[in-house]
Amino acid sequence: MSEKIPNVSRNTITTPSGLASPRMAAWMEAITLCVNNLTEEVEVAGEGVSLIDGVQPTVDTVVSLFTSPSNGGGTRIDRFTATNQTTTSETYTVYIVPNGGSPDNTNRLLVSKPLNAAGTGCGDTDNPPEVMQTIPAGGTLQVMVSTATTISFRASGVNL
Repeated sequence: MSEKIPNVSRNTITTPSGLASPRMAAWMEAITLCVNNLTEEVEVAGEGVSLIDGVQPTVDTVVSLFTSPSNGGGTRIDRFTATNQTTTSETYTVYIVPNGGSPDNTNRLLVSKPLNAAGTGCGDTDNPPEVMQTIPAGGTLQVMVSTATTISFRASGVNL
């Protein structure tokens, strides 16, 4: 946790001529309060963390990749990547499912999104902006792949 700026005493602020300056001290108190409040807000929001790190579903049915903590304000997805490293074209579907819900047409973000076969490089990678949303508290990010063990997923974001 960052250190807060100490409160300023009205007697410690002086003008260049050495006189105490209550107006300057009041201004400094206001600035200090604003900076300390902003520091607290940034620390509460947290920093981006890895949510999913190269998970490759081993089945071709819907699986949960991440569950947002139930005691917070949800989890914001800042980056999402799907990579196909096989020699065949594959597809994937993505859902953000509310706490207690099931994956269905109402919470589906992408449907059978294609990924080309990998060439001689690292594979076909997709960074769909549609997934950059907030998972509600206790909700899940779920995916379904066309063929098991073909697509790897990564995501990063912030728990709110």
